[in-house]
Amino acid sequence: MILIDAGPLIAGIDRSDLAHAECARVLGTLPDEGLATWPVFAEAMHMLGRRKGRQGPRSRQQVLWAMLDAKDLHVLDMDQPHIRRAKALMHKYREFPMDLCDASLVVVGEALNIRRVFTLDRHFAAYRLNSKTPFEIVPDVRGD
Repeated sequence: MILIDAGPLIAGIDRSDLAHAECARVLGTLPDEGLATWPVFAEAMHMLGRRKGRQGPRSRQQVLWAMLDAKDLHVLDMDQPHIRRAKALMHKYREFPMDLCDASLVVVGEALNIRRVFTLDRHFAAYRLNSKTPFEIVPDVRGD
């Protein structure tokens, strides 16, 4: 299993993104094991909608929906204890700052004991599962 952040979803779908080739390649190797959260999915959907390009049935947003429909991406819900933990993590990492997407992925990683995260976000190098275990970051090409 691997957690997937919004950045690689966006880059993997948007061919004009500088990280497109690497993200599309990695996404293609993750059948049935990619996990995101609703905050991640919502952020990716929002950012894909803001990018210029083709609209209609094969818009970037529709490609993201198709990934969900095809079960190439699984989106996990968060319950109240997870939401409280995300709030605490955002406070703990406020100097970075940690956003809700990142916090939700750390919470899910803790809950499901998943260390691998597919992200372009350098902050994940500082985040720790249960305050001690570092993430294994995929791919090895990280941006801001």
